[in-house]
Amino acid sequence: MNTAPEVDDKGKGQEPVTRLEAKKAKGERILLPDMSLPYLTNWFFEIGPITGEGVITWQEMAAWERITGVELDPWEAATLRLLSTHWLNMKHEARKPNCPQPMTEQPVEVRDKVSRQFEMMKAFARKR
Repeated sequence: MNTAPEVDDKGKGQEPVTRLEAKKAKGERILLPDMSLPYLTNWFFEIGPITGEGVITWQEMAAWERITGVELDPWEAATLRLLSTHWLNMKHEARKPNCPQPMTEQPVEVRDKVSRQFEMMKAFARKR
């Protein structure tokens, strides 16, 4: 939502506007996902979410662990890398004017599928 789409020929000379800015200007509701693991999201933004034009590295996570005293479980580290990869991919994809906005209303079956995936992640985390 914080990446401005590239401006086509018709919009030359206009300042690019991020999707978030456009939604706010229209008074549209900003949809955010449910956070079943808020601590992991907090760590994700403390570490990254990306570094320059690359994903969070294992070395950066190890340095963050040393500085903060937090010891990541392997599944947490892998999840942070995966989130970073998705973040970077979406950052590049969002430059396309026809890229759908994240967190748009989705059909129930899509929301249910995503919810099941997060439930599986939480179940795996509880087993550890």
